[in-house]
Amino acid sequence: MFLAAGAGLSLGLLTFGIGRPTDFGMSAIACIPVFVGMFIGQKARVSERAFAVAVLLTYVFTGGSFLAKAFWK
Repeated sequence: MFLAAGAGLSLGLLTFGIGRPTDFGMSAIACIPVFVGMFIGQKARVSERAFAVAVLLTYVFTGGSFLAKAFWK
């Protein structure tokens, strides 16, 4: 189901000139860290507390980088 929806969306983006083939290649490359993380997550179990702290720190650093880019261009 998701493959059919993704294929339809990709075809529509290409047809109307919104997406370029290089965009889809970059999206595929950007999925590599996701697949690596999923593989590691299935092999190495992390406590719920440690995972929550890691997610929180990711949010804080991401927000900090957004603020830095907004104020120090």
